[in-house]
Amino acid sequence: MCLSVKRELRNSKLLSLTEVLNDISTHTIIPLLPLFIIQVLGASPFILGLIEGWAQVASTMAHLGSQWFNAQFKEQKRTLLFANALSSVSKAGYAFSSTWPAVLVFRCTDMASSTLSTNSIDALFASKSREFSAASAFRATIGHVGAIIGPFFAALLLIF
Repeated sequence: MCLSVKRELRNSKLLSLTEVLNDISTHTIIPLLPLFIIQVLGASPFILGLIEGWAQVASTMAHLGSQWFNAQFKEQKRTLLFANALSSVSKAGYAFSSTWPAVLVFRCTDMASSTLSTNSIDALFASKSREFSAASAFRATIGHVGAIIGPFFAALLLIF
């Protein structure tokens, strides 16, 4: 196997690991977020729906913007780094939120950064040759691991 192919496969595994860790953190926080918003912050279910609705809007806008940006500038690696940093900051921001508007900002940021990250990774894999289709399939498969492990961690947090 060529050295560049080995390096790209290693990079795809690292990207997959990063994506799994982000998915785990997201899927741990999301089941607990309604309890936090309603019981701790004292917001109404309407406010919870408002937060989730605006988070979906932020995700859609990020999707549209990142598709255009990736097509125009081919800066997927920088966009990916920015998106992962933004995701980490937004998830930490939940812990420091004392009002529902703060949660709204962090939830919208979290959804937008997740979309940016996914689109950047997809664009990176699409720009590579067919040799990386196995790595892309691995990434797609491993992406579901976070969706399984995250709620398990959330359940553990509720039990203990």
